[in-house]
Amino acid sequence: MKRFLIFLLVGAAGLPTSGCKRSAPAGPPSSVAPQGKQYPVKGKVVSTDPAHGEVTVDAAAIPGFMEAMTMPYKLRTPNILSELHPGDQITATLYVTDSDDLLDQIGQTLANVVAVLRVAGATPQDVTTMTWFLTDLAEYRAALKRMGPVYRDVMGRHFPPMAVVGVAGLVEPRAKVEIQATAVIPD
Repeated sequence: MKRFLIFLLVGAAGLPTSGCKRSAPAGPPSSVAPQGKQYPVKGKVVSTDPAHGEVTVDAAAIPGFMEAMTMPYKLRTPNILSELHPGDQITATLYVTDSDDLLDQIGQTLANVVAVLRVAGATPQDVTTMTWFLTDLAEYRAALKRMGPVYRDVMGRHFPPMAVVGVAGLVEPRAKVEIQATAVIPD
């Protein structure tokens, strides 16, 4: 058994949706771009996941947003997945939306955990423990009854041991939650 530690610092800026294209023409995939920030992305396709509408890209650093890394991106127009193949060089526009809603941030943070698990060849059922870091425990308690469906939509009915820790603040000023997850991936 391999032990794989996943530590995500995700808050207001969640897993982005992206519009991909192989070359520069053709603006955003829809007539209205999402609210939030846009960043240019360049990289190489590592894999595609039609079931989840995602493409994993080995991307160069995105100035002002993140360092170079390989990660999955959810596509705004998943029908273009058939045009993308491992090894393709692509350019894309990364759309990052912000939300101050705790449940939105929890849903996005959990989705990010699952995306990292997929890259490692794991599933939510491989998670053995989770630690949630929250900036407002009173807001968390008030949202508990509405949180169940948000959690189950992403993680299913897998409930590993979890700890909730109240913190004074997080790295991202608008972030309300960060989740650390540990997974054991079968050989």
